[in-house]
Amino acid sequence: MELRKIKLKNKFKAKKGIFALLLIIAILTITAVFGLITYRTIKGVNQVYDDSGLFEDNPIGNESNIAIKETSKYGIDNMVFFLFLGSIVGLIFGAVKTRFSPILMFLFLMVFLISIFLASTSAEIYHGFATTGDLEETADELTFTGIIFSKYFPLMICIIGAIIMIIMWGKQGGEIVR
Repeated sequence: MELRKIKLKNKFKAKKGIFALLLIIAILTITAVFGLITYRTIKGVNQVYDDSGLFEDNPIGNESNIAIKETSKYGIDNMVFFLFLGSIVGLIFGAVKTRFSPILMFLFLMVFLISIFLASTSAEIYHGFATTGDLEETADELTFTGIIFSKYFPLMICIIGAIIMIIMWGKQGGEIVR
């Protein structure tokens, strides 16, 4: 009886890698929306500093204000981009390293369809934030984030999921990397 519980637990552990695509979409969406709001806040604070004239006589303060503007813009945009690339690479390596049973293909196909729906919802959520009043100008400056969360985000997830399915389906039991 105890051995059966252990085998059932190991089967569940093998299945949990399939749900990583859903988790990555959620993390990317949260990161992109919070990054957009954070960048808008930083721009607002820097604008208040510029308008107040606090740094007119202080070249170090003025330079650091300019550096914060530039660093935050590229930092947030690159963070979302590299999180996206890193998660794709991680998913592909995970697909290569995962012990896979063809029985799980149906479950993965169902999760895959849900992830495409979630990707379209995530793109709409980001687009909703990015097109509202104050955030619209800020969202235009975040180039990579705008490209990732464009109308093609579900297509990107579809292609990534298809590549993962091909990798998982293509390897045989003896070819699993240990």
